Amino acid sequence: MGFVSAPGRSGIFLWSASTQTVGAIAQDGDPAPGGGTLQFLNFQEFDYVPSINNAGQVAFGANVVNVLNPAEGVFLFSGGTLSFVARPDSAAPGGGTFFDAFSPSLNANGEVAFVGDTTLTSGVYFFSFSGGTTSIVAVIGDPAPGGGNFTFPGWSAVISLNNQGKVVFDGLLSTGSIGVFLATRQPGPAATTYQQRGRLPSANDDGAGRTLDPGTFWNQRKRLP
Repeated sequence: MGFVSAPGRSGIFLWSASTQTVGAIAQDGDPAPGGGTLQFLNFQEFDYVPSINNAGQVAFGANVVNVLNPAEGVFLFSGGTLSFVARPDSAAPGGGTFFDAFSPSLNANGEVAFVGDTTLTSGVYFFSFSGGTTSIVAVIGDPAPGGGNFTFPGWSAVISLNNQGKVVFDGLLSTGSIGVFLATRQPGPAATTYQQRGRLPSANDDGAGRTLDPGTFWNQRKRLP
């Protein structure tokens, strides 16, 4: 089990059912992979909620401070080692660099979907731990299924990733409505992996600023209630 803890020296902790022990993965003041220092704030926000798989890998969001452009990053704990998925000033697919990354969702394959802001755009991204590559799921200006273009972020900025690499996310549209969408991974270059996107029928499109949380209606069998 991965969880956050505050107040005191806040951080991300891992509880082992087999040993009945708790160990720290990362805490305030620890060195951040890639430079700077980790800082944990606002644990009630989705940005920081950790995501864990059965292999004991944990993805989480944290602030990176003591750098030129302090902001949030997404990190992955795997095999006792902490690395970054995306952090301030790291290279972004499509050009530019990330200045913000948050709301990670981790699957059994060590793949992470997350929301990111770059120096050029904002959107949803996908990271492969085995390949060490990051690709675009959908960014500002991309055409949205059913009409309009994505303007991001969605109401909740919460996304969900299953073991087949499919991503459910919410997004604001140029039409003024909000929708929940499903992105399916396709064969091809990393930068064009996600080209097939569908609008879920349960999405709220009345423009009133309400939408379903993508994490509430997705499971590993690819079914939607």
